[in-house]
Amino acid sequence: MAHGPRRRRTPRGDPDPDDGGRHAGGRGRPRSHDDVHGSPGPPDLTADPPPSVPVEVPVPGGPTLSGRLFEGGPVGILLVHPFETGGGGPTSVEEITPVGAAFARAGYTVLMVDLRGHGASPGERDHEPLEGDVAAMHAALLDTGVEETFVIAWGVSGTAAVADVAAGTIDPAGLIGLFVRPQYLGLDVMEVLPEATTPMLFVSVEAGRSTRWAIRMLGVMPEGVGSTVELPSSRGDPLRDLWPFVVEEALDFIEATGA
Repeated sequence: MAHGPRRRRTPRGDPDPDDGGRHAGGRGRPRSHDDVHGSPGPPDLTADPPPSVPVEVPVPGGPTLSGRLFEGGPVGILLVHPFETGGGGPTSVEEITPVGAAFARAGYTVLMVDLRGHGASPGERDHEPLEGDVAAMHAALLDTGVEETFVIAWGVSGTAAVADVAAGTIDPAGLIGLFVRPQYLGLDVMEVLPEATTPMLFVSVEAGRSTRWAIRMLGVMPEGVGSTVELPSSRGDPLRDLWPFVVEEALDFIEATGA
């Protein structure tokens, strides 16, 4: 199975009060713009995607969600798009397909599902059922027969996924949270993160709120469980200037974390 370049992990350390809330000694400090651009070979997300098949994901007590599956190897990735909060970014399977396709080309089985009320899925948009919806998606990925799973989730969807993983509702080999908020309305991961045992990588954008959010979450997690990376802010086409680096970091993390 093909993987990305060697991963450079940054586990959390003790907070340094003279470092604006970041972590001392470079441990837990998000890597810089230069670190990221020094890493060779981010994938091309503008290439045509490989074939995928439609799937339906039933949610207990809720609607049946619509998704797409890239069939691949024994390691599966659940890719969860952001819940629409009005802040921009991709909010459907169609919009994250280039990202999913990059993982599929690397040999992974990839499941992408429209959240309720997003894309092709029915129902009202509601953040309250997100944890249950993510758990149903993860169960659907396991039903494909994969032997190991990873969850990659954006924004508020990432908040729900972190809550599921930290509480043991789902049990992937690792979680990658992209621009994840520690709290959003009724969702709050700060109380469950101290019990987390699953490796987690939080991806943020330099000089943005997501970096502060990542540091807050790392600060309550057990030593060695969480890590973070800071990517350059994209001022152009995200498919060329941001998402390739997200995929590269995710592939590195999966290679370093998987069985």
